[in-house]
Amino acid sequence: MPPKKSTKKDSRSSTPSDSAQFFLNSIEDPNNPKHCGRCLLGALSEPSSETRQAARAGAPLKKSSMLIHKNAKFWNTVARFLFTERTDEGIEMLLTRLSKCSCQMRDPLIRDFHDEGYCLERDSMNRTRMHEQSSESQRNAYSARRCGLIVGLFAFFGGNIRSSKAKSVVSGSALTWPSQPQDVLPFGADSLVRSLLQWYRFVPDPIILMIAGPILPLCESLLIPSLIKYDFTSHVVGATHRLAIKVLADYQSTNILTMANTIETCQLQASSLNHYYLMVCRGLPSDVKAALVRGSETKLVQACSLLSYITEPGQMPEMSSYPTLWADTAFVAHDIFHLFQMQKYPLFPVHPVIVAFDLTVIPQRHGIRPLREGSIFDIRNLRSRTQCFRQGCPNTHASVGKEFQRCGGCKITSYCGRECQMKSWRADKFPHRRGCAILQNVVELGGGLGLFNNDFNSQFHFPTHIEESTATILRNWSQVNLEDSALQYVKDWCKDLDQTTYPLPDGNDKSPGYADYVGVLAQFIDTFKGPKPFFFDKDWSKFNPLMSQNH
Repeated sequence: MPPKKSTKKDSRSSTPSDSAQFFLNSIEDPNNPKHCGRCLLGALSEPSSETRQAARAGAPLKKSSMLIHKNAKFWNTVARFLFTERTDEGIEMLLTRLSKCSCQMRDPLIRDFHDEGYCLERDSMNRTRMHEQSSESQRNAYSARRCGLIVGLFAFFGGNIRSSKAKSVVSGSALTWPSQPQDVLPFGADSLVRSLLQWYRFVPDPIILMIAGPILPLCESLLIPSLIKYDFTSHVVGATHRLAIKVLADYQSTNILTMANTIETCQLQASSLNHYYLMVCRGLPSDVKAALVRGSETKLVQACSLLSYITEPGQMPEMSSYPTLWADTAFVAHDIFHLFQMQKYPLFPVHPVIVAFDLTVIPQRHGIRPLREGSIFDIRNLRSRTQCFRQGCPNTHASVGKEFQRCGGCKITSYCGRECQMKSWRADKFPHRRGCAILQNVVELGGGLGLFNNDFNSQFHFPTHIEESTATILRNWSQVNLEDSALQYVKDWCKDLDQTTYPLPDGNDKSPGYADYVGVLAQFIDTFKGPKPFFFDKDWSKFNPLMSQNH
């Protein structure tokens, strides 16, 4: 007689929706979860696995809509759990609760969650190995049982926002979660920033700070004042410097296991840190960018210089998963250096790739940009501007959403609505009826709009071909009868547009750098066998003889 089939339910047959509901029920009271952190992290594993698949596929999965983008209840509950305002004592009590297990281990599903959670705790803590790097007195505070869930949950939350492909939620135009500001700012922007900084003090993994990166483009006009108010970028810069120093120390170690962990740490953290910097450096008005970075600009450039020695192609074979990381790091440092006019600061050496950007982005000519080269830079900046072009209008693409449209004529300027477009067209000073015609003519004579793009959607993929496109535009202009008066009009108009909410840097308010930077830089060059560093404004023509010959 054949044996009877078991009627016992396979504990591993639970669906992601079941696991998600278990998780939601447990954190219903955000200050007193019903289960320990290990159990909750295990319950989170199936939903987070599907989220990662969605992110890799580039689109939401059709299955398990409970988990991927569509179920506002799940994501809003997670947001409230993470961003509920707590005192330091409240955070300590919550972490203690997560570290103490009183789960019903007789339940096979809970046992499975614990088994999965144990592995995930270890993976989460390997991001920074904070428990290994800490002193004896701090080691318990940074244990996997206390911190593993928080690290995993922030990674899960940020990954879902990135995979949602939402452009803006301020205007309520998004079709998936998040769909409105309250979804990502459940208690307001100030509260969000305070919560991130507070969590980071207790669980010092940069992934917590990096949540601001994917949230920023969704509701920038709401979030930016709070990021400035709490000097948020200084904390990101500090995390970048600590990462670079940690990688240096580990590379000087002979421990093979330490080296493997270092490579993994560098990949994960450096890409996350860079994501925030790119959100700041691309698309935001110059005055806003300056306000976000002010006071940390020197340290940011120095930290990026150190990181450039680590992320240089060939330095770490495993870094091939992040092919643009080296160029992105250099771009950020170069952009901030010029924004703050740091050539007026006490000079310090940086990785040569940062100085080389002077040839691919702004042929600097020792601080003086010729009119024609400067006009190319100005037009590219105009096209990437996300604020309404009517003088004095504070609206941005993030605050308006799909109503934010480009001018159909020049395809350079953008407006929050028809009313602002008409006012700009008829303005007494720099009316767009004149500027539109000038831009169309200048762009056409330069070779077309594609040459003036300054983003990753351009046919000239930034930063690889920006130098080529700049040289092409200059050559085209030299072959036609283009009057410099047209370019001067563009220059004057850009200067007039730069009526700012925040003061622009003038190079006179110098922030301090790292006191030991030069000595540490020498160690990086020796350890990583890196190239000799360069100073800005010196030896720049070595990087591109073609540009110096043509102009």
